[in-house]
Amino acid sequence: MSETPRLLACFLLLFPLVDTEHYLPTMYGSQLRTQAQSMYTSDPEHRLLCLTSSIDKRTICLISTKIFFDIDEATVIMPIPWNDWGPGHVHVVEQSVMHVSITHVSGNRVLLADEMASKRHGYYKLRMMDFSPLAVTNRRGLGRVVKERSTVTVAVQRGPNFEWYNELKYYYSTVETALPYVEVVSDRKISGLLQDVWMDGDRIYLLLDGPYIGGTLKPKLEVIDIY
Repeated sequence: MSETPRLLACFLLLFPLVDTEHYLPTMYGSQLRTQAQSMYTSDPEHRLLCLTSSIDKRTICLISTKIFFDIDEATVIMPIPWNDWGPGHVHVVEQSVMHVSITHVSGNRVLLADEMASKRHGYYKLRMMDFSPLAVTNRRGLGRVVKERSTVTVAVQRGPNFEWYNELKYYYSTVETALPYVEVVSDRKISGLLQDVWMDGDRIYLLLDGPYIGGTLKPKLEVIDIY
């Protein structure tokens, strides 16, 4: 690198990201085969940055990278307040303590395998959220368009003079966001222990615990269509 990296902008978050995991968007492999599906192809200029944080519960923070393009150089001088950029470019997903979703990001789509509970046994349901402007505009009857504002409760940091594990360091506040998306929920119930999920252009991959053969557990990899 011949030049020293320079700061382009600083965006302030309303809540802390502690024990953060980040998911970088992947590029698609195969092409979608039908015209009805093609609306879900990600716009190459619009991606998602997915950050997950755990304080008292897991929180998934989805940020549209559109906000990071065409940055005014004047913004380097002062950090950009949350209210000036966050509500229109962020979607926050709350997770319960007992039921945590497995998350995968591909382009501007997010695949969530939500852990569900029933009286007899637990299972998973697949939920895909597409934040592409093309998906919202031309969904053609597939999925549910979500445009209304969503409100979640998050832990907000009081100040720097507390240890991270001190409960007094945080107070609870509501966060309101309005990043539109199309949501598609699968009717299938996935039983068994789901280890991980992946998604590319037109496929979902499920890694599950398989049967015991010869006293050894044999994992299985299932491949299914998105639609």
